[in-house]
Amino acid sequence: MFFGRSTRLAGVVVAAGGIFFCAEVATGVQTEIPILPPIEIEVSTQSVRVSPRALPAKRLAPASFVGQGRIVTADGSFPPALRKAIVDVDKDVRIDAHGLPACGHKRLSASDGEEARQACRESLVGTGSVRISLMYPGSGPATIESALAIFNGGVRDGVTTLFVHAFASLPTPRALVGKVEVTKRGSGLQALVDVPRIAGGLGSLVGFNLKVRRTYSQRGERKSLLTAKCPDDVFRLDTSRAELRNETNVSGKPARTVMSEALLLPCTARG
Repeated sequence: MFFGRSTRLAGVVVAAGGIFFCAEVATGVQTEIPILPPIEIEVSTQSVRVSPRALPAKRLAPASFVGQGRIVTADGSFPPALRKAIVDVDKDVRIDAHGLPACGHKRLSASDGEEARQACRESLVGTGSVRISLMYPGSGPATIESALAIFNGGVRDGVTTLFVHAFASLPTPRALVGKVEVTKRGSGLQALVDVPRIAGGLGSLVGFNLKVRRTYSQRGERKSLLTAKCPDDVFRLDTSRAELRNETNVSGKPARTVMSEALLLPCTARG
């Protein structure tokens, strides 16, 4: 991991509900025959971070998650669609949505961007944008960009759900709603990321830019959705599985690619 500069990496970036993954080497790639060319991304490690960088060493403090990145194939072919990921989050990061209003999948899936923000404004926990590439039969690829919003979906049986909402013309205007389910696992957290099928399988997520941060009050107590501490100068995110599918049936490419790797995010202990 190279901190503080832009790098070109073999791997994938996962962005959902403030959970990110950067594969630094291609050794974690498992593919079917024929072998899929490496998927490369360009990402600055300064732009994927826990903020503020300086955090208490022993006590949790309010924090946010900021990131941007893109997914591209090494040979310039249409990229496979990221559909699922499992991400283990550092033990020094916490999520707490108890007392925060929730918004449901049904309401979000029936709303455009402005409607979603108005109807679920009390549940909003993050904003940003996504870039999607589309490959329609008989035409070349086209790229569109959409505003992105992340909403609290509630806490139930120890599972915190976040919904990631975008609205785009594909070519028919429709909402795209992804889901992140966060649970406690071992000493840290585990996030199960589910990315929706885009345009009936004709679209792929190729870029993102987002920030997750929300503070709120519960019974007079000021709370933060995300909190973190920095006892050892680094946060580790381990992605045991990121699944990409060749839903556009690009010739010579495998139907499915599974990747795994880790990202180290620097922090500075204070106090």
